[in-house]
Amino acid sequence: MLADATAHLPNVECCAAEGLVVEFARSLGARILVRGVRSATDAEVEIALALANHALAPEIETVFVPARADLAMVSSSRLKELAREGADLSGLCPLPVARRLRSRLGRAPAESRR
Repeated sequence: MLADATAHLPNVECCAAEGLVVEFARSLGARILVRGVRSATDAEVEIALALANHALAPEIETVFVPARADLAMVSSSRLKELAREGADLSGLCPLPVARRLRSRLGRAPAESRR
């Protein structure tokens, strides 16, 4: 889904990896991890991970990017719930993600069932 959602961005590559993210970052020569945070709870968890990552790989920095206020409540579980209910997912996630969720989990948006 991520590759589909970022296909229009020529400087983005999607990769899957196993193991520690800092080891994967090292293998790519990356020096910065970018992490999104939606809430204070996310920030707490992410800071703890950043500290552990820094202990393992001090040369790799972590940068936090706060979510836009209108998207702070979006999570994978919330999107799945909305897809199962046939809610309109536009504006909450990229179109390829919405299509995949609807095909896997649910119904068409309410507007198209009328």
